[in-house]
Amino acid sequence: MIMAMAKSAILNSTDFFKSPARLVSRLNNLVYSTKNRKQKKIMTFQYLMVNKQARSATYANAGGCNPFLVNGRTGKVSELALPGAVLGAFKKGDFREMEISFVPGDALVFYSDGIVEARNLAGEEIGYERFKDMLLKNWSTDCEQYYNSMAAEYQHWLGG
Repeated sequence: MIMAMAKSAILNSTDFFKSPARLVSRLNNLVYSTKNRKQKKIMTFQYLMVNKQARSATYANAGGCNPFLVNGRTGKVSELALPGAVLGAFKKGDFREMEISFVPGDALVFYSDGIVEARNLAGEEIGYERFKDMLLKNWSTDCEQYYNSMAAEYQHWLGG
């Protein structure tokens, strides 16, 4: 129910689309005001607004994992740290936004905590460092190939 409400709020908030932080703040107020106090309903949310002409994006985060920016030319993976409370946790959330610049060959990777917390048959967690290594090892400028290579290595590592 909360997801449906959040989706509706996003689709009906075109005036807030110019600022991801304002949109996230508005969603936070909506989730906080409608949740049952006995049920601690919260949700993570990330919003990315892309400007193709400027090769940039503006990003806001509400409790999601920090995305990684993969630079295919330099072989570096940068964590885009932008902390933010989950939606509905506080009446007034302090949500900020980050400006991200891209160049050809960059990839912005969003993922859930389930990816980095997954365990293989030996009980080892993938973790952030191993995931970052996988991002570099499987790098491709072809998005579909990049995704498929990552998914295959992930499944192999899990033992499947």
